[in-house]
Amino acid sequence: MQSSHILKWILESSMWAITAAAFLFIGCGKDSVSPSGETLTLSEWKSGAVGDYEFEQQVNCFCAAPAGRFHRLTVRDGEIVTAVDLRSGQGLNSSQFHFFKTIQELIEFAESIDPDSVARLDVEFDPVLKYPSSIYVDYDERIADEEIGYETRGVTIPESAR
Repeated sequence: MQSSHILKWILESSMWAITAAAFLFIGCGKDSVSPSGETLTLSEWKSGAVGDYEFEQQVNCFCAAPAGRFHRLTVRDGEIVTAVDLRSGQGLNSSQFHFFKTIQELIEFAESIDPDSVARLDVEFDPVLKYPSSIYVDYDERIADEEIGYETRGVTIPESAR
């Protein structure tokens, strides 16, 4: 029985090392050019150099709406200014914008988490525009319903913001 605990610990430790290495590797990759011509790096997102853009995001957690549904978000000067539920077409009240994260906030969120202090941390990046396309955190495997995830897709940057 003791050897199975050691094996489990080795596997879990290896998973965290691989996740951390992937986070660093993807985040430090070369510039990438999207089909529409944007060239971005992770450092440009982090610095706030891209202040105007639109994207779709779904927050996954055991919480009330607007969780579990994709919303089209518009960001101006680094702040969310509109959020529209893609299923219903209804706009959200600005008091609900705090529920979502801008690209810069997603990066800050992912970087703020110590992988050794949580049960699971998964971060994936868009291969072209270098934003976090998926973040999943399970803070404690012994506790139910405290996990949170962000799925982000469809980032578009207006010509005027380039």
